[in-house]
Amino acid sequence: MNGNLIGLELRRLREDYGLTQAQLCEGICHQSMLSKIEKGETYPSAPILYKITQKLDVDMEYFFVSSTIENYDYIKEAINIIRREVRKKTI
Repeated sequence: MNGNLIGLELRRLREDYGLTQAQLCEGICHQSMLSKIEKGETYPSAPILYKITQKLDVDMEYFFVSSTIENYDYIKEAINIIRREVRKKTI
């Protein structure tokens, strides 16, 4: 899923939950950052995407299943963040 599709899907999920941008990004990032993500102007960083998906009750992989992203470093970063968080919970 490219940046635009990630943003569109984030917006769809946010609206399905009846959340405003300000409500979703509270404690995560600035509302302006979420707006840029939803518009496809920027990719969310892995930590931001992770925290947003926690609020939306979906796994990060939701955005990457059956997708092709040319920026594989982004995927690696996301995987590493997930692994670190899993390790924290199992310790």
